[in-house]
Amino acid sequence: MVPPVTDPRWRSAVTGATAFQPKMLATQILMGRLRMTIQYDQSPTGVARAIDELRGFFVKNEAIAASDLAQIFG
Repeated sequence: MVPPVTDPRWRSAVTGATAFQPKMLATQILMGRLRMTIQYDQSPTGVARAIDELRGFFVKNEAIAASDLAQIFG
């Protein structure tokens, strides 16, 4: 199950505060784009958008991206 958007580990993942090296190519591409976006817009709204997009990706692809999700949430 994908954790709720309010879990602080989402913020750590999108801002790069925690080491997250995704194995799946789609996750790698998404994370690269989200981190670039965060560099230019570090506002709470910008971070919230990135979190929503990352969480949405995992909700949609939970079965195939389980190992990447486990890196964030253990």
